[in-house]
Amino acid sequence: MVYHIIFVIAYIFFAAFFLNQPVEAPLGLYCMPVAVYALLYAASFPAARMTGRKVKDVFRGFSPALAAFLVLFSAPFAVKADIPDPHNFLLRKLELTAAAGYIFYLIVLTVKFLHSMKDSEGGIIKEKFRNIVIFFFVFYFALSLWFNYANKPVGDEPSYLITAHSIVFDRDLDLKNNYENRDYKKFYDRELKPHEININGKLYSYHPVLFPAVISPFYLAAGRAGVTFFINLLAALICGLVYLLCARVFKEKSAVITSLLTGLSLPLLLFSNQVCTETLSGVLILGSFVIILFYREKFALLCVSAALVLWAHPRNIPLWGILCLLAVIEYRREIKKAAVFAGTQLLSAAMLFTFNFMIFGKFIPRQTQAEIPLSEAFKINITGMLGLFFDQEFGMLIYTPVFMLALAGAFFLYKKSRKVFYYSFFLFIPYFIMISSWLDWRGGGGSSPRFFVPVIFFFAFFTGAALDAVRDKASRVVFTALIAAGFLYSAVIMLVPWFRWNKGAGDNWVLKLISEAANTDFTALFPSLWAAPESSLITTAVWVVIAIAVNIFIVLRNR
Repeated sequence: MVYHIIFVIAYIFFAAFFLNQPVEAPLGLYCMPVAVYALLYAASFPAARMTGRKVKDVFRGFSPALAAFLVLFSAPFAVKADIPDPHNFLLRKLELTAAAGYIFYLIVLTVKFLHSMKDSEGGIIKEKFRNIVIFFFVFYFALSLWFNYANKPVGDEPSYLITAHSIVFDRDLDLKNNYENRDYKKFYDRELKPHEININGKLYSYHPVLFPAVISPFYLAAGRAGVTFFINLLAALICGLVYLLCARVFKEKSAVITSLLTGLSLPLLLFSNQVCTETLSGVLILGSFVIILFYREKFALLCVSAALVLWAHPRNIPLWGILCLLAVIEYRREIKKAAVFAGTQLLSAAMLFTFNFMIFGKFIPRQTQAEIPLSEAFKINITGMLGLFFDQEFGMLIYTPVFMLALAGAFFLYKKSRKVFYYSFFLFIPYFIMISSWLDWRGGGGSSPRFFVPVIFFFAFFTGAALDAVRDKASRVVFTALIAAGFLYSAVIMLVPWFRWNKGAGDNWVLKLISEAANTDFTALFPSLWAAPESSLITTAVWVVIAIAVNIFIVLRNR
């Protein structure tokens, strides 16, 4: 009871202080108690089911997390503090104070939930998969309450949402009347200019139609919030599928840690509420891959999921092609199944190309706002290859440094299972060559590479192989330090969601603000391969050498 009293008093104090300030109180201020207790119950029910305990007992055990809201008492001091621009204004300071309490609460509740998973009655893979999906769904849903408040739909998100709106209410894909009627005002508070393709006076989104079609029932049910709910589930499924992949190759503990590492790190954490195709593609691609490797009895599901990979985005074409090849190899002794699978994929491809030709007059419409010649859109691009890993704004290893150990993991996975090693590499490499050669290899603004989300399992799986092989104490220290650094960055992004959007100007937002606060230019230590590739040669070379040296160290100490 004492923790509930702490929360109530802290909330009343903060609300009274907020309402006494010369700023308009957001709706989120009044909804905070509902969100906090809804989350407490949402975490208690699955935890009770996993452990066989009563819900009220689990609820009582989770209640100490409410003490995190003691942070709210710091509001009078927070509003007087100077924080780096552009966040140094009254409303933002109050928002960050509330967010600090909420995120601290979410972190403590997460730790308690994970601890309860240790007592789960289900020890088999299927039960662990279910528990991991439940955990991450609750976690992402809770985080999205803050993310969606802080960040309005940006980039491609409004286009997907307005297309879903048209599918639900107009039963068509022509968005002209939706822009004229300003239907986007339901989820977008500014003017939204059309950037769709104009065909005979009709406006069609150049984005793939599968995603808005899939999210349309959720949009009908609850608008953007309903779609976010679905994205949370997709992201949680990716975490569960990472576990399924790892559990069939590694020790149980390594598989669970790898799944948690994937879900609590960027880029997946960043896209766990984003209305974009990446999470859907990730589920379809990884789901198909896991079935091909370990669950061949799920043949019908494989046929459907692999076929939808192609519909999810044209960027998936090389992934779809390799998945088809791997499936045919695996079913080569079952001629009938191999033929049915091949026929299903060819039929799906024919239907997609026919649909595109009927709507756009092309088998594969452009995927950008303006036509770009292939000679400009795709080039052999070493800068892009390095930038996807080391760029301080968009490189994956800046935000999740532990994934650099995937290189050592490749060595250990090769020794453990050559088939899985080769299949994984054959799936990833063509896709990596394609996305790194694209003119905009960063995938738009953001923190960490958007294009790695559909294949994040590759890095997680290989990093998990290194984790599973580590025996040396010094190597464990390295692992722990890299994981901690990544989790710290995740915590910063969770607290300040505005840091999710780097602008491509050459400065990492977090590093830039830390540099201003410390009066030391930390951004100079990291390369900016997007904004200034020529001047980043030395820093890039240094980080490449560091990454290689760390991997060699792990291999030599544990081979």
